[in-house]
Amino acid sequence: MSVDARWAPFYKHVGTCISRLRKQRKWTQETLARHLDLSRASLANIEVGRQNVLLHHLYHIAGTLQVDMADLLPSKQSNHFNDDLPLPEDLSLSQRAQIVSLIRGDLIPAKDESQR
Repeated sequence: MSVDARWAPFYKHVGTCISRLRKQRKWTQETLARHLDLSRASLANIEVGRQNVLLHHLYHIAGTLQVDMADLLPSKQSNHFNDDLPLPEDLSLSQRAQIVSLIRGDLIPAKDESQR
């Protein structure tokens, strides 16, 4: 799975975090890849941001490195997200705004059913 250019900074950040944490533990790519049941080449591609990371893989990587998943992701203050996210075309403006806010980590107050 190659990375969409719009998401390249995001995946580069994730990969850099994984690489940094792996090196802190003095693990080789081969060692971490074996723990994750991935090839060394796949891990190398993830670490440089050339390969998408599936959510369940990110969860497994975080667990193996003994960190929270949030430790592998850009902070909401970073500029890795913008309003030009690759979202489905059929979303309303409100749905788009909610998704962008959730990704950025903003809290959205829940609406009760009578407001819909």
